[in-house]
Amino acid sequence: MKSSPFLIALAAVLLAGCASIPPARLQLPDGLDARSEAMNLGPFGPGRKGQAQIDGRELRYERSASRLDLFKVYASDKAALRFQLAGVEADCGVRRRELSVAGITASQPTQVHCQLSPLVGLVLRAASSPGRGLEPRPAGELVLTDGRRLQVLASFQIQGTPLPSGEPMGYLFAEQGRVVGAIDTNNRTAYLPRGDAALREACLRAGLALSLLWMPDD
Repeated sequence: MKSSPFLIALAAVLLAGCASIPPARLQLPDGLDARSEAMNLGPFGPGRKGQAQIDGRELRYERSASRLDLFKVYASDKAALRFQLAGVEADCGVRRRELSVAGITASQPTQVHCQLSPLVGLVLRAASSPGRGLEPRPAGELVLTDGRRLQVLASFQIQGTPLPSGEPMGYLFAEQGRVVGAIDTNNRTAYLPRGDAALREACLRAGLALSLLWMPDD
């Protein structure tokens, strides 16, 4: 049986429309877009190793992920990331554990520890979806050696919809309650603070780590 030219044309139009649908984006807090510098991070390939040009500097990275599963009783997920940006190294480790006994499962949420440079550290833990409402959830800290501590907030808010995502769309970096930067991990776009070189570098390196890490599913 011959295919109808009309159906073939319709299918082509529908496929073209699907291909042009942009990916979901993180909803930024009011004013952040105007007072920050948007920077695309990537593209990154799907492999364990790669390189890219970021902020006019060479990025090299290597990452891994593994899972140990003992008789469906104990499971341990691990992931690691090491990258160099203009020769300055960063090192990250991820861990998640789960124990199941008599149908009852207890799990330790995903935890991330990064030394992003000699001057910046990142500690992150998994944040559950808010279910109702769109308020960002506390997820960790970004620590600078000059004494500043930025709160890291997991954001589940999708641009253009009142419904939250089931997984974080990205993370916000807040200093003394004011959001100064963000990383849209779904699109690998960083929003970097202006006028503070140390803070900009810290947010950039945190954004790179959160974009490159292979995170286990909670």
